[in-house]
Amino acid sequence: MKETDMKKIALMMLLALCMGMQAQGTTSWIPSDGLQVLTNAIDDKGRGKVTIKGRLTEKAEKKMKAVVEIWQDQRMIVRKQTNVNPGATFSVKYTLLNADTWRADKPALYKAVYILYDGKEQIDQQQTTFAFRTFTQDNEKGLLLNNQPLKLRGFVWQENLPWLKRINTECKRAMLHRMQEMGCNALMLKVCKENDDLYDIADEMGILLLIDLSGNDEQTIKETVYRLRNHPSVVIWTVGDLSLECSDEEMDNICRLTQSVRSADQTRLLTAGLKQVDKPLKKGVIDTLDITALNNCPLRLYEASLKTKKKQVLSLNATTWQEKEREAYKQPWSLGQLLLSDLNMLVAQADTFFLYRSEWNKRDHTLHLATHWTRKKGEHVIVPVYTDYPTVELQLNGKSLGKEPKKIWQVPYQEGTLTAIAYNNNGKEVQRTTLQTADKPIMVEAIAQTLGNLSITQLRVLDKDQNICSNFLQTVNISLEGDGTILGYTDGIRYTSVEASQAAITLKEGHATVIIDGNGTLKAKANSLIGSKVFINH
Repeated sequence: MKETDMKKIALMMLLALCMGMQAQGTTSWIPSDGLQVLTNAIDDKGRGKVTIKGRLTEKAEKKMKAVVEIWQDQRMIVRKQTNVNPGATFSVKYTLLNADTWRADKPALYKAVYILYDGKEQIDQQQTTFAFRTFTQDNEKGLLLNNQPLKLRGFVWQENLPWLKRINTECKRAMLHRMQEMGCNALMLKVCKENDDLYDIADEMGILLLIDLSGNDEQTIKETVYRLRNHPSVVIWTVGDLSLECSDEEMDNICRLTQSVRSADQTRLLTAGLKQVDKPLKKGVIDTLDITALNNCPLRLYEASLKTKKKQVLSLNATTWQEKEREAYKQPWSLGQLLLSDLNMLVAQADTFFLYRSEWNKRDHTLHLATHWTRKKGEHVIVPVYTDYPTVELQLNGKSLGKEPKKIWQVPYQEGTLTAIAYNNNGKEVQRTTLQTADKPIMVEAIAQTLGNLSITQLRVLDKDQNICSNFLQTVNISLEGDGTILGYTDGIRYTSVEASQAAITLKEGHATVIIDGNGTLKAKANSLIGSKVFINH
């Protein structure tokens, strides 16, 4: 081998080694807690004060140059430079003019970038999203977002459903849009790195997040808080499992974890899911928490609110939402409710979907007949009407069954047309919806809707007038041709996992929702009925 070739090889090896050292360095000079953004409420002149703190790892051997940038809407609006010593923290303060507030209807976002230089060479960079918003708890007024009272209303995001583990970012975004359509403003997440994109989506959509840190050791909890503490959507840390029995050991553990969280982040509220308040009050646990959160029935919630110094309680993990739970939500001592509800109802848009929507969505009106009208002769039918309108009239075949605020009727079944008519405060009709007794079934209908990487296909058995045949008892056979997979199906209440290319589905009240990952052609058919097929292409 020529000497010149050997020199070239040696030079290439040296360059590769240097590049490897540099690549290694780019991940280590700024530690995991190396960038924190603190903001205050925007004042009445539109000025927002921001403090950006950055750290340099102790591994550095000399002072380095730090540059901080603030961006909004792809435009850099601030660039500041300072020096930082090894193991030290610098702080850059700035006042933004004409700053925008992060709120549910307009979640204005900013980006902070921390760039580290060794001389003129950039060796590391870290960035984070931030916003101007405040979230506090007042013993008299309750929870305040930007000094405006609000109640939390939402769900506990559980990933125990097989199809939830297959969804991509766009599917999660679509699901959160459906939650907002219901009027949901909050979610509780079990901390998990696989959910990191949910934090970004919540930032963009103005959804409030409660992060359940329980089940982790203190070091993992601190690392998690460092990773998430700049997200404006994250407003509450919870340090106790939702089903705590309030043993002495659990109470001591909450106090210890509370100290760990506060040492990492003092800007957010803390809570823990409890089953009672007597022992937590006696042990001083309630005093260490900002919010008293209980997994309990409404009466116990009310009794607890009388005992706690904070005067209001948050209902976590409620497994039902009957009339008593809905009434409890409206009480002044309630900070809101986060429900352990099956998220299948989101994709199927089941009756429960409209129940939540009628109670929570104050922007759009809801009128939904939560039943079907193909019954047995002489049957007495409970007819719930989910609506936010002040007055509803129910008619059967044009005859009025009552016009009143109550939303539930008991109706002796007759074939024909059931109609719900909504009236405003002036007594004027503003909306109506109907159900029709179905004739004999003649066809299976399949309609597909894209939800991120998934296809949500609605199956319905119809008569000649397109009425749903709710008394159809046979199975519907489905098959998928192509590279897609049937993950399962739901009627909005229960979920059946399939993970196959074909399945036999038992419909509930004439319909079901099939969840498909990938592309293909779905065929649906049943004995003696006209079949249907739908093309799925993402």
